[in-house]
Amino acid sequence: MLPGDDPKNPNYVGFTNWAVGNLYNAYIVGKSASDNAISYLFEEQNAKAIVSPLIGLKPDISSFTTELTQIRAIVNEYHKTLLSGALGDDWEEKYEEFLAKLKAAGVDKVNEELQKQVDEFIKSKGLDKNNIIAQ
Repeated sequence: MLPGDDPKNPNYVGFTNWAVGNLYNAYIVGKSASDNAISYLFEEQNAKAIVSPLIGLKPDISSFTTELTQIRAIVNEYHKTLLSGALGDDWEEKYEEFLAKLKAAGVDKVNEELQKQVDEFIKSKGLDKNNIIAQ
């Protein structure tokens, strides 16, 4: 509780309603000017949201688990140093080395198989893979 907060006050909201969770979980006290903003955010904007056509896709990774294990190890090896810029002027050489190791580990096979599964999933929903958002 913050100084000056009084839980007995009917308008008391408390710090945790804003520090934890999100606005869907927030307690709205009475009717206020902010109710319109919340209504706008939750109802109007959510109604306009574009829902990904890939919702419900659960890729089958059983045919490339070995490749995924190798790819994860390579990403773990290079991720922090590439992301942080800790390699200095040699970063391009290390980045090319990283890409070469990914290719050798089978990243192309994984991408091709995943794309095949995505294409099949989209087709099963009766969508055009070249125009899935507009539909």
